[in-house]
Parts: sequence; structure tokens; C-alpha cells
Amino acid sequence: MKKFLVLCLIVLFTACSKKTKAETELIDLTKMPVNLVYSTICQFNYDLDFYEGKEVKFKCDCYPSYRGDEVSYICEVPDEAGCCTRRFQIFPLDEKDFEIKSETVFLGKIKKFIDEASDEEFFRIVDVKAINQ
Repeated sequence: MKKFLVLCLIVLFTACSKKTKAETELIDLTKMPVNLVYSTICQFNYDLDFYEGKEVKFKCDCYPSYRGDEVSYICEVPDEAGCCTRRFQIFPLDEKDFEIKSETVFLGKIKKFIDEASDEEFFRIVDVKAINQ
């Protein structure tokens, strides 16, 4: 009987501790301290399979990057000391409605990208839209 109760408790606690898909899909970097944002951005590259497809809400300094007809933006996220910066690419959902302003909050999806020349994997944030313009 004791074994049965222990087994029931384990199943109950395991089932209650699992997060639902909706709770784990959005990564809100706007509510994190600077160092945590920086390290989370680094983690995206180290665990691409886990983060791919998740939505991310973020703020960053961006500037346009042009490669042929493709327009993307390079975002920079500094660490707290200001000595290091992580850069990543974002691709707007709709270029004509995409305008970068100071303190703009963006929403997009993390996508794995493999560079054909170097075979290196890294992340991009795609389908980005500004959500507070």
C-alpha cells in the first residue's frame, strides 16, 4: 500500500510540475536584467533545437543590413559592464511597416540558420514586428 501511495504522489507531482506549451512559448527578454538578456541571447546559439520556433519579445539597438535584395537588421545587446556585445539578425514580417525607434519592443520567432559556406549553425529572429510603435 505504501508503494502505491508513493507512486501516486510521484505521478501527481510530476504531472503538476510540467508547464503547458502556452507557458513556455514566449521568452520575454524585456523583463530581464541586462546580464540575463545577454546570457539568454548566448544560450540561443548553444541550444538551438530547444529554442527554435519559440517567440521572443525583446528590445535592442538595430541597424539595417543589405545583402542583394534581402534586408535584415543587426541587433546589438550589450552586457552589463558594456565591454561585450552580442549581435544577431532579425528579419521583419513586413518591411514597409517596419520602423526602428528608440525603445521599440519587438516580437518574433527564433529560427535556426545554417551558413552554407562554414556549416555553422546560429539563430535568427524572423517574422519580427514592432509591438509598441
